Amino acid sequence: MNLTITNNELALEVARLRKEATQVTSQLRRRTRNAATPLKDAVVGTALEMGLHRAAAATYLGGGDPASVRVDTTRAPYAAPLNNPNDGEFNRHPVFGHEGTQVEQPARRFLDRGIERGLPAAYREGDKVLDDIVQAL
Repeated sequence: MNLTITNNELALEVARLRKEATQVTSQLRRRTRNAATPLKDAVVGTALEMGLHRAAAATYLGGGDPASVRVDTTRAPYAAPLNNPNDGEFNRHPVFGHEGTQVEQPARRFLDRGIERGLPAAYREGDKVLDDIVQAL
């Protein structure tokens, strides 16, 4: 069996496949971002429960591949040190005006605890995305 295709038909087929690939990639990116939404919602909820309203308002979904949950520390400058303890559950930092004096401030770890709460829902959404990809193939 011989298959013949003209250059024009080949060019049209390549263009169609490229367009389809672009659409699939765009859809995958959008659905991956949507799968990360439960993580963001859980982080916001955890921050609100801890009374960190600015941190909750500064939490957003980061773009790119893969999607990420981020906290804008320019909008909530205290969020970074409160979430990232130096050692254990405390942040050690200097006291303004008292040279050489350091205090330990309890860390309020809203980001990692929120992510832990949101992971099951994010996994379910991610599994749906993967199942749909497999079905499409």
